[in-house]
Amino acid sequence: MVASYSVSFVLRTARQSKKGIPIYCRIRVGNTYAEFSTKLRIDKGSWSKAFQRVKHKAVRSCYVNIRLNEIEKDIEKIYQEFLLAKNNVVTAQIVKNRYLGLDNDIKGLKELILFFIKEKDSLLAEGSLKNYRYTYGTLDSFIKLQYGANDYPLKYLSIKFATLLENYLIKNTNCTNNGAMKHIQRLKTILNFGVKQEYLKTNPMNTFNISYKKVLPKYINSEELKTLENFQCENKALNKTRDFFLFACYTGFSYIEVKNLKKQHIVKGFDGEKWISINRQKTGTKEEVPLLPKADEIIQKYISDSNDFIIPIYSNQTINRYLKLLSNKLSFRNQISYHSGRHTFATTVALSNGVPLETLQKVLGHNSIRSTQIYGQIVNLKIANDFKHLRG
Repeated sequence: MVASYSVSFVLRTARQSKKGIPIYCRIRVGNTYAEFSTKLRIDKGSWSKAFQRVKHKAVRSCYVNIRLNEIEKDIEKIYQEFLLAKNNVVTAQIVKNRYLGLDNDIKGLKELILFFIKEKDSLLAEGSLKNYRYTYGTLDSFIKLQYGANDYPLKYLSIKFATLLENYLIKNTNCTNNGAMKHIQRLKTILNFGVKQEYLKTNPMNTFNISYKKVLPKYINSEELKTLENFQCENKALNKTRDFFLFACYTGFSYIEVKNLKKQHIVKGFDGEKWISINRQKTGTKEEVPLLPKADEIIQKYISDSNDFIIPIYSNQTINRYLKLLSNKLSFRNQISYHSGRHTFATTVALSNGVPLETLQKVLGHNSIRSTQIYGQIVNLKIANDFKHLRG
């Protein structure tokens, strides 16, 4: 019996950007479904849901509608070719892969990772994509060292591959246990994607146990925070780095939130005071923080009429390099990264001054209180150490 078949086009409003709303193509073959981006975007309000085309009066309507017609026609042709072959099993994913020129091409692990990165380019944050590229580079080195090959066949993957990879990461790289687990976790995600794309029947890594060790976040204490506030030197880059890091200490924002901070995110709260309201890129949850005076001072120092973005922060790599210099120069207990500013806000600025965990959870934009409780453990540990001398 011939499976029912259809092609439709839908908008993905949740993925809207300055360039417009993306149009996705949805293929249905029997009970199977597959989607892909047409790489076309349109303005809000220009789409006819009934006709699944751009309204004729809209900008670029002629070009976009012609492309959608071409896509639909090409997919119809591919589906008919499979029907004529008769001996082929046809699913929506198989039709999609043939249209995208990917059917039966991906046989190696590195090929699959590159395909995954390409497919997720418009869906994942740049920070996440950067991590997957890092995993790709790490696996490239591992495969060359362990197997003397340029790639590893998907059909030979087994749990042993993950075990050997873990040993390689711990012994041959600077990875900690948690760093190694992150790489393997990403690999599992990629292989699950491969199963969904029908390049693998099952994920051989699913039985590998991802085991993270508890590591307390690094932060600076109140004395170090004061030292940093009073720091001045002739090096302008270090002075700016101090300001950028202090801003994280008094807002709890991660690097990407500070980088993306615009004038529109400074709002008047219900209490009549200034607040910062911005969506976390990592989780999508809203992060609303009262604008503390010291953070506002930094905003007033860098805000300009010529730029909508407020903080002219350096690249993540550059600022972490400068923070390493500052850590050494000021003899801090730990070397800090920019994310240590978020940890400092949670511990030294908030919890140590009586802010409840439930309030901190909302301010930090955590989806779960468990993510926030780690800071409570840090503060309790500090209290215990402070009281040691009283116990004799």
